[in-house]
Amino acid sequence: MENVKYLPLFIALFTLGCTNNVISPIKLKTTNKDYEIVVEGGLNTFQKRQFIKLSKPAILPGMKVQPISQATVNISDGNNKVFFKETDTPGVYSGIINDNRNYNRAYTLNIDYNNNHYNASDTLRKVADIKDTDLPFSIQVLSDGKIQLKIPRHIFYSPVSLRWLLVYPQKNQWDPSIFKKVSYIYSHQLGSPNTLYPSIQKITTLILNPNDSVTVYKFSQSASYSTYLYNVFQETDFKNIFSSTPGRILGNVSNNGLGYFHATDVSVKQYLVRDFVK
Repeated sequence: MENVKYLPLFIALFTLGCTNNVISPIKLKTTNKDYEIVVEGGLNTFQKRQFIKLSKPAILPGMKVQPISQATVNISDGNNKVFFKETDTPGVYSGIINDNRNYNRAYTLNIDYNNNHYNASDTLRKVADIKDTDLPFSIQVLSDGKIQLKIPRHIFYSPVSLRWLLVYPQKNQWDPSIFKKVSYIYSHQLGSPNTLYPSIQKITTLILNPNDSVTVYKFSQSASYSTYLYNVFQETDFKNIFSSTPGRILGNVSNNGLGYFHATDVSVKQYLVRDFVK
């Protein structure tokens, strides 16, 4: 009977809590910036035909990324300007740049779309040839004769900031005309964002036969592009419950454009897996 005297209080509190029988939906604030364009891709020394992808960003849930067609696109090295044409894939533009090895010089992307002009520049840095001693993975010979590779997604305190890519059986070769997620390995000159991350980061484990073929790609990065990528990972790969409030990641596209136009030198070397253990 002792609990009965509190019943009216429980009923009153329950009634107050149920006055709104419909939960109000979360209202997301719209951004005060007008983001009209996202730039993907850049210039590379792997091939003379280059590709740039332009799209309209999806700012809010429910929106879809839309390709941008009928833009005027060109890349300049300071002396020559090459105009790109839209390919059969909406939003993807392509052009042939014969002079694609101007090391330590800037290439500039120019875009005119919807009465707005955008530009972005990046400096092409030369990449050193691939050395067997610099490969970004560990190797172990298993008891059955197969070879295990353990591939980290991030390497810290590297002498030079780089991207790497391993292509092995059942995986397509690198193609700059295809814009999709690529499993790069990132070498950062900066250190780990926190003491916990190196022990919890994603490690890809491959079990390969000794006669399997592996192609290794090595990509140079400018200092500004390296900083941009590290900032992106601060909001993605490196994020944890102790991270600070998300911030805006600045690329190199003018006029409130998003993304980063980059220039990269490419070194390629092919191995048989058994060569890794010599």
